Amino acid sequence: MSMGYCRISSPVADDDHQGAQRCFEEFLEHYQPVFIGVDHHLEEMIENIEAPYASAYQPWQEMLKDLFQGIYLIARRIPLPDPERFLDALNTFSFEGSAQFLSDICLSRRMALPPNWIQTFREHIQLLLFSFSIIMRNQKQERELAR
Repeated sequence: MSMGYCRISSPVADDDHQGAQRCFEEFLEHYQPVFIGVDHHLEEMIENIEAPYASAYQPWQEMLKDLFQGIYLIARRIPLPDPERFLDALNTFSFEGSAQFLSDICLSRRMALPPNWIQTFREHIQLLLFSFSIIMRNQKQERELAR
């Protein structure tokens, strides 16, 4: 499987709710194969290695699932059950080491990644962080107006 470069739309302003929503939709469309492949690989590793080593990978798998679930729910306009947990996952995967971890797993699964994949992924995560702040601010404003 090849993962070529993908441009993900950025919101044009701090109040661009539709642009923020589109960012999540495009990220999901582009990165869903990565998340599914990495999750599958982690599941296999956890099942097939000794318990002490498996326990080191379980938090990564859980954080990856939190990230993917949050992106999926937001892209489908479904409220998040735990926005703070999703934000923790987003922040975790904004670090270079986390992106490198995903890249290493993709390469071990023979997924062809472009040379700048780690940098691009981190830029896209930063776009999600910005978009998430817009979406959360918009939801807060809607709740206040409904009162």
